[in-house]
Amino acid sequence: MQQLNIITTLAGLEAIRDEWEELYERSIIRSPLTTFTYIRMWYTTFDAHRTMRIYRVQVGDTLLGFMPLVLKKGRFGIRQLGNLVNEHCRVSYPLVAQGYEHEFRQKLLTDVIVSASSWDIFTHDFSFCFSPLHDLFCNAQLTAAGHQWEKTIAPTYTIMLSETFAQYWNQLPSKSFKKSIRNAQNRLNREKNVRFLRVENTEALASWPQFLEIESSGWKGAAGTAIMHTEAVTQQYYRDFLQILADTNNLYLYMMQIDDVLVAAEFGYVDGDIFQSVKSAYDERFAKLSPSHLLALYVIEDLILLCAHVKRYHLFPWDTGYKQKFINESTSYMTTTIYGQTVRGQLFLYARQLKELVKKKLPGVFVVVKKIAEKWQEKTTKPGD
Repeated sequence: MQQLNIITTLAGLEAIRDEWEELYERSIIRSPLTTFTYIRMWYTTFDAHRTMRIYRVQVGDTLLGFMPLVLKKGRFGIRQLGNLVNEHCRVSYPLVAQGYEHEFRQKLLTDVIVSASSWDIFTHDFSFCFSPLHDLFCNAQLTAAGHQWEKTIAPTYTIMLSETFAQYWNQLPSKSFKKSIRNAQNRLNREKNVRFLRVENTEALASWPQFLEIESSGWKGAAGTAIMHTEAVTQQYYRDFLQILADTNNLYLYMMQIDDVLVAAEFGYVDGDIFQSVKSAYDERFAKLSPSHLLALYVIEDLILLCAHVKRYHLFPWDTGYKQKFINESTSYMTTTIYGQTVRGQLFLYARQLKELVKKKLPGVFVVVKKIAEKWQEKTTKPGD
């Protein structure tokens, strides 16, 4: 049997740079997030090189691809092997040679199972239904692997871009939403020197400080969730991420200005035929103009008119009250979990099954226990943990 080849150090990652970049050119997914530069930056920035687990997926002399993972230790010492996602990055792809997708899946699953003594649970999270290889392992493959597993599906929010903006607008079902937009447009028309614009790449980088300022000025700043209020490592991640997007000609920053004052902004990037909307913000002094809504409609119209290769506008999961008003399709993301046969892996599985049983049979008890657990965690978690 061919031995496992798992890269666990930055030196090991650097040693495969040429192979990675050659494979990237013939990969099924040529995303800014599968470039060697991005992968190395992600591991370095988040100090994840200490937990790096990059599976080199190979059959004989044929390199099928690479699967970037991390091995993290969570509560109760649970060792979780998972893909490169966190609260600031919800997109993570494997690098797979085009034409070898089935072989890659099968060999990767084999390698993950062979290495099962080193992890307690395996998770592949935020696998969006419209992405290539979104179903990393099919049900038959997972069942044949001999481990217990589950897949959970949750909604994300997307807009399939129509041929014209009028077509998109006419398909929206909510009359009240359309009326509110028309009222907002009427209010905006009474303002002078209104300007919508898109800047790209180096110009977008130059305008990035303005975005940070406007994001920090509102409720995100007050809540401490604005980028300027995050840890230094997170701010560095965004700077490096934007530089990579600019270098690959994929960075977009949309802005709405009134009298040269930035009122709303949204930044994202082109990822194949998808526009990934990463962050948006607006100046709350102009809230009566619904600036974020009007800017989102400008983004949609701009993508339809000037970016014919972009077919979908992705707003990501978690509805914050406005996303459902814009979407015109139903999409989702999947989390695949494999439970290891270690003691911790099995205990984690039983605990999850018990949780679901209590949630189903005794919903009131579940809510009370959940609140108690949250309070206990608050008391036992040290600041900065």
